[in-house]
Amino acid sequence: MMGGVSVLELEGRLALGFDTGLSAGDFAKSRAGQYITDKGFIVEPGGSIPTWQTLGVAEAGKETAAGSPAMVIWGPPAFAEGRGLRLDELALDQDHGDEALEALRRWIRARRLLGERVPGAAPFPWPCGAWLGAGGAYFFPPERFVRWSAGAAWLEGAERWSHPDLAGERALVFTGAALLYAILCGVPPFTNTGEETLHSDIREGVFLPPELQAPGLNDDASAFLSRALSPARNNSPEPLLAELEALLGERDKAAFFHPLAEEERTRIDAEKRQYDNRKQALVRGRRFVRRNRIVITVAAAAVLGAGLIAYSLIRDRAARPNTLGMSPWEVVEAYYGGINALDTEIMDGCVTGGAGKDYINAVTNFYVVSRIREAYEMQDHFMSPEDWLAAGALPTQDTVFGITGLSLESADTDDSDGALSFWAGYTLWVPGSAGEADPAAEIPPSLPEDIPSRDLVILSYHKDRWLISAIEREAGGPGN
Repeated sequence: MMGGVSVLELEGRLALGFDTGLSAGDFAKSRAGQYITDKGFIVEPGGSIPTWQTLGVAEAGKETAAGSPAMVIWGPPAFAEGRGLRLDELALDQDHGDEALEALRRWIRARRLLGERVPGAAPFPWPCGAWLGAGGAYFFPPERFVRWSAGAAWLEGAERWSHPDLAGERALVFTGAALLYAILCGVPPFTNTGEETLHSDIREGVFLPPELQAPGLNDDASAFLSRALSPARNNSPEPLLAELEALLGERDKAAFFHPLAEEERTRIDAEKRQYDNRKQALVRGRRFVRRNRIVITVAAAAVLGAGLIAYSLIRDRAARPNTLGMSPWEVVEAYYGGINALDTEIMDGCVTGGAGKDYINAVTNFYVVSRIREAYEMQDHFMSPEDWLAAGALPTQDTVFGITGLSLESADTDDSDGALSFWAGYTLWVPGSAGEADPAAEIPPSLPEDIPSRDLVILSYHKDRWLISAIEREAGGPGN
């Protein structure tokens, strides 16, 4: 056996065998026996579609851990020359680019014909599960053979051609575009190893733009490949199969390129290196933040909390916003309004003697963490509770922090002693528990927690302005 599938002689006849890797005992216990009756299909250039049927099972495979030959599911050879050539292997053969393009055209036509003639028979678009014969016919072995054998050595690298989240025509277009990228650019668009990393690359569209990977590639081919291989959420809602077929046409590989001056080629090579370095650094940083979001948040809070002591001593107090000319009521409103705006400047300008520092520290932490995520993920992930409620209060990956429903009530209106006080009622919103998550999401959505809070806010008159000198929290708040 060679690589899990091969042509061999069984029961006095030539056979195409699929090595299960299972001993006779394990095979009997597994579900593999259900696959014996599955049919394969051979799509011939003239349009006929004969079926391929397994003929039996035999102990003829590689030696298992138990020391016995593995069970082989076998049937007639698909082609006179043997197994046939795998489409993905041909796509990576740069010495046969024109033949690979023709094979890709035939593959798309064969799949369409199979879908029209045998409803429900079109297999999953793994190019490793499509074998091209010398006469131009395509053999599609039973789909469950391909899926069940996904861990076999002969299918190593199969995942790089298929999008883990797409199905039907969209999946077919993605695979066709990935194959065309390999034919024109010399390498697959997604080259990382390891299923988790590879699937992340495919979902995020982490590939080198084709015009940089293959200098001189025509604009129409480059634009199509970039669009078809980009993240599914950015793809056109319209199927792209007709566009792919029109792009392929009957052109040979050379027709996809235009000549380049040496200076232009040198410029593209330099741009390729710069782009690849920037892209990889951004991806590594973004994924690191996603994997370690909680650790980064806690660490940032701890460092910033300690640093605030020194920060408050050296800060230029003259540059802070101040409450000169503001009424006591306005001072309290400005302090609490700074929470939703993540504005520690105005909050700090409303207090004296360390009052209200718990909320100021919390706002500082959320501000820094939100800026870290924005820098790595290229988008703002902070949302005020008002915006979250207005959007339907759905689970979100954004950080929801702030207050709603602020109401003020006078508690002490006698300012003869240079002091006043108010009751401040509000709801504090902080990041909460995870909601129902998408299994593919790296950061599960969550619902923020609401904490009813009531503070006694005490103000004192200092020289020429009112400042908050103490806040006594009855419920909620970072310090409780």
